[in-house]
Amino acid sequence: MDQSNISPAAARDINRLRARLAEREALGVPPATAERLLGISHKKIYELLSGGELDSYKIGRARRVTLASIEGFLARQIEAHPMPRTRRPRG
Repeated sequence: MDQSNISPAAARDINRLRARLAEREALGVPPATAERLLGISHKKIYELLSGGELDSYKIGRARRVTLASIEGFLARQIEAHPMPRTRRPRG
């Protein structure tokens, strides 16, 4: 779609809609992608799956890790291990 004839606000709305549709398309990702998203090893992703920390499902022979469980895992990790606030040096 040529966006040159529409207002900047309309173009932003179109881009937001495209982003939402892209999110809905990928409800689950392969374990290798989940590993990259979380920055963890192959062994650790399967430990998290078997321990119930992440949810997954299978379609045929392909396993998928749900994006909702990845986001939930990250939220739990952030809550359990918050970054300490540091003071800025004066001057």
